[in-house]
Amino acid sequence: MLPPLSTDQREAYYAESKIMAALFGIPAAALPADWSAFEAYNRAMLTSGMLGVNALSRDMAHSVLHGRGSWVPVPAWYRAFTSASLPEQLREQFELPFRQREIDSANRARVWLPRIYRRLPPALRFVGPYQEANARLLGRRVSALTRASNRFWIGQPRMMFAEPER
Repeated sequence: MLPPLSTDQREAYYAESKIMAALFGIPAAALPADWSAFEAYNRAMLTSGMLGVNALSRDMAHSVLHGRGSWVPVPAWYRAFTSASLPEQLREQFELPFRQREIDSANRARVWLPRIYRRLPPALRFVGPYQEANARLLGRRVSALTRASNRFWIGQPRMMFAEPER
């Protein structure tokens, strides 16, 4: 397993994610100032009662986690790992199974996934929308592999951005 991130690494990660948020059209003013404010925001949201799952979001989650509409089947370990990553209240609302079988599967994935992940080339390690956002930052064209990855992840070859207001 990988060690937990240090405080400085968490701050750097959050600062970098704010750049990505801007690429997705999220204004800086809408984001917490730093990592600790981000953690506090997340804790507050989880206990606020503002987050919830309805029938549409539950159906969508089950569709994604079972690969409906995709030619790539979603492995059971991925569903278990996703379930393990959610707060209990959301996992229950999404009606995701999390019995001993899923717990064991998620724990096994936590062991082998980091070993495999760090050996993957960036084109496979990072999803298409991330690749496209990075290409935009670097002023590069979006590759055919990124467009194919986008088709898989978001159902279209390119992300759609609203034009900035003038």
